[in-house]
Amino acid sequence: MGLTRQYLRYAAGPVFGVIASPKANVAFVTLRGGERARYAAVGACEQVFVWDLRTAEKVLVLEGKKHAVTCLRPSPDGVHLAVGYEDGSIRVFSLRSGDSHVSFNGHKSAVSVIRYDDLGARLVSGSRDTDVIVWDVINECGLYRLRGHKDDVTQALFLNKKNLLVTSSKDSFVKWWDLDTQHCFKTMVGHRSEVWGMVLLNQENRLLTGSADSELRAWDISYLEEAKEVDEPQEKKKKSLDDDDDKNEDEGPNETPEERILGCKKVGSVLREGRDRVVSLTTDPRSNIIVCHGLDATLEIFSVIPEEEVQKKMEQRLNKARKKARAEGGTGEVKRKLSDEIQRLTSIKASFKIRSLDCLLSPQGEMKMVLLLQNNTVETYTLKTKEDNPVPNKTSHLTLGGHRTDVRTLAFSSDNIALLSASAETAKVWNRCSTRLSVVVVVVVVVVCFCNKERQKGSMWSCVNSLLWQGYAAGGSHHGVRVRPLLSVCPRRQTDHHRDQGRTPHPALDGGGTPSIACNSLPVSSQSGKLQIFDLASGSLLETIDAHQGATWAVCLSPDQRGIVTGGADKTVKFWDFELIKDKKLGPNKRLTAKHTRTLQLDEDVLCVRYSPDQRLLAVSLLDCTVKIFYTDTLKFFLSLYGHKFPVLCLDISHDSTLIATGSADRNVKVWGLDFGDCHRSMFAHDDSVMFLQFVPKTHLFFTAGKDRKIKQWDADKFEHIQTLEGHHGEVWCVAVSPNGDYVASSAHDKSLRLWQRSREPIILDEEKEMEREAEFEETLANGDEPVVPGEARGEAELAGRKTVETVKAAERIMEALELYREESRKLQEHKAACEEAGKELPSPKMSPILVACGSISPSRYVLDVIRKVRSSELEVSLLVLPFSYVPDLLTLFSTHLQQGLEVELVCRCLFYLLRIHFGRITSNQMLLSVIDDLRTHTITKVREIRDLLGFNSAGLQFLQRETESRENMMFFTAAADTFKEKKKKKKRKRERAVLTVT
Repeated sequence: MGLTRQYLRYAAGPVFGVIASPKANVAFVTLRGGERARYAAVGACEQVFVWDLRTAEKVLVLEGKKHAVTCLRPSPDGVHLAVGYEDGSIRVFSLRSGDSHVSFNGHKSAVSVIRYDDLGARLVSGSRDTDVIVWDVINECGLYRLRGHKDDVTQALFLNKKNLLVTSSKDSFVKWWDLDTQHCFKTMVGHRSEVWGMVLLNQENRLLTGSADSELRAWDISYLEEAKEVDEPQEKKKKSLDDDDDKNEDEGPNETPEERILGCKKVGSVLREGRDRVVSLTTDPRSNIIVCHGLDATLEIFSVIPEEEVQKKMEQRLNKARKKARAEGGTGEVKRKLSDEIQRLTSIKASFKIRSLDCLLSPQGEMKMVLLLQNNTVETYTLKTKEDNPVPNKTSHLTLGGHRTDVRTLAFSSDNIALLSASAETAKVWNRCSTRLSVVVVVVVVVVCFCNKERQKGSMWSCVNSLLWQGYAAGGSHHGVRVRPLLSVCPRRQTDHHRDQGRTPHPALDGGGTPSIACNSLPVSSQSGKLQIFDLASGSLLETIDAHQGATWAVCLSPDQRGIVTGGADKTVKFWDFELIKDKKLGPNKRLTAKHTRTLQLDEDVLCVRYSPDQRLLAVSLLDCTVKIFYTDTLKFFLSLYGHKFPVLCLDISHDSTLIATGSADRNVKVWGLDFGDCHRSMFAHDDSVMFLQFVPKTHLFFTAGKDRKIKQWDADKFEHIQTLEGHHGEVWCVAVSPNGDYVASSAHDKSLRLWQRSREPIILDEEKEMEREAEFEETLANGDEPVVPGEARGEAELAGRKTVETVKAAERIMEALELYREESRKLQEHKAACEEAGKELPSPKMSPILVACGSISPSRYVLDVIRKVRSSELEVSLLVLPFSYVPDLLTLFSTHLQQGLEVELVCRCLFYLLRIHFGRITSNQMLLSVIDDLRTHTITKVREIRDLLGFNSAGLQFLQRETESRENMMFFTAAADTFKEKKKKKKRKRERAVLTVT
């Protein structure tokens, strides 16, 4: 049976309109050896944008998969960028090529913090699942998982002096971890609320923490010598421990002397101007400047005074105190305060609330800062820190590529090329082909509908006819202004329907009339009930008309393009006709105006209005959850559509005026007939309120958008769900379908605009349903119980990886390869037995097609190739979920591979891991004793050979370096840097000697 109806798939296109998402932080990066502090990386939904702050251009896009970016961290060498995502995964991108070859999967929820160590070889990540994981970037695998926090992890810092890690969390605790033993040896409980940030100062000898109050707490770190601890008597150690616990409130309750690697004592607090919690607390790479901010738009900057200057000030103060003591007979003692070491520089007032920041300090004392704001904006500032009263200077402001608030209106031009988007402050016209900005109109007010009894609670509702609202914000409010663009963006020709009817649109709106007047005028209705007309070219207000006594919730353009209809909170629907009038300000040119002709009085507030394409009927959605249908010419009542439990937020009528579809806050979509008003079908459409609905031109297919972040396509004839468009990371507010139906544009709360293009790929509904079931099964499989190592109890340190769909598929591929190996081994044994029985050599059995496709390799080599293709970060978990029945075959194959010298490093890694997780069952199996003995012999021999080879190569490279230096009379960079430092130290000593001699 062939397809009775063919549906075409809409494929995801470009994402634009977003400058930076507030979910992730901002970070300075270096591209192609360029200058520092010129490029900044920000998260943009599931992508990462790298902006050139000088030219305000997007220079690099790091493509993600489908989850939003939550954390960014560049490597110390500036070559790579680690990106954390909302699903808990981490990907490491190369800033040179933009590709990602390293990925880690260990967290169950969004990654909240990422940090590199000084060498860039290790990576620590914290998440909202309360776990801290340390990753090996070079080997591309997880080292261990650290458990202990009870809430979201907010910060993690490496201490390279002692190979330690300090982490903070929203559980108000700061934990110290010994990475050699993977053990938490100290817990600081000196905070009364969440710890939101911390930094290390004074060469890792001081810790500064930020909490939910206005204090920045300072803690002195003292590293205890292990040798002295051993030499001290046990009684003295206990006494000192008790005294220390009495003095410091931050010591853990169950600490023992063996666990005390360092001491941490509170020395004071630095008061901030802000009284809310700390959002970001950071320093420059040398920890000379401290920058922090709260939930407001104020950025506070502090300076860390060098130890030499502090000592000089203390000596001067001590001398003054001694002179005063001699005169008055006092002691002359001076105490060192925290304010002597950390001083306030200045404050910066940003243009909006700050989400994140990053800073760099030049050797000349000029600090450059990049600020990510909550309103889709990036700002940069410079500050000369060596001046007495430094004044910040704003150097750039990235705003043109997106809206400051949510886009509530979208409209395509009649030629499908231009796309208009409007938000609370601007209307922007985009080129669909390049998704570049073409025109900006700076006079727009947001659309928010309040329906039913939820109006007093502040619930937001959006109607289908609120396409473009432009004008002054009514009383500075962001509620209720709503406008329909005149003919979208460009002037349209008269439609096919009106040609058939012999009717012509208004001369001012016809393409053959005066398009300069028509396309430059825009009517606006505001929350105050006024109808305002603006000039699109200049953005100036042309006329203000008192339209409604309450807020205006709906506007719709008539199909003949001769006027508009408006509906408001005063329970009236008013009809307006367009006219051209002379204006003295415009000279001989005419301008557009609207003349009130008729009024329809209703019993409830009007939420949506929509003309039928033949202009015979008018559909009005009311606050009482019903939709009323009236005749347009006589305004007589025709039909009442009732059945929704909550108010109808959106509706649309098909091109042939036979069907009307309504979407409601009750999450249902109903399809009605306009002949008798009967409900053809009620469909559960979204998991949250249906915010927008629109038919595809000249079809009975329609799109719906909801607060569940999804866009769905439906068939109004067969009442079937065709496809789901996923990609937005926030509530979808608006959808626009192009006049030819080839493009769909959508806007959401994540500030992004997305374009979907109709492809030539047909959709088979049964296959779509099967794919949805498989996706649900994979999600259930990935979120199932975590694999547990037999014999190991749950403790502070566990395996870093977690079971995902990829690890399960990798384990299945390994099992399939082992099954193939078993089958081929059985064939070879049967062939050998048949040859012995026949007394002659028989033809070899036919090789498996899989082995032939791989180059006629042996079955053992095929198993090794399958293991080698597994990602390094997923290898351990894939082996962990592998049933033990396959382990003996793997051990036998590993012995063969080691004997042949194939992939020794990979084989040893898999071998040691299998011995660890299956140690008891392997050692108790008598059949594996000979295999284990062979593995021991081959492993030691091959590892020694590789070690000798590495030593030989290292010695050879050093010899070549010396030969090159002696022959060309040059020095490599590392040696030259060391020599330069040594010369600098010698010059400093000579200066000190000269000063002493003169004294």
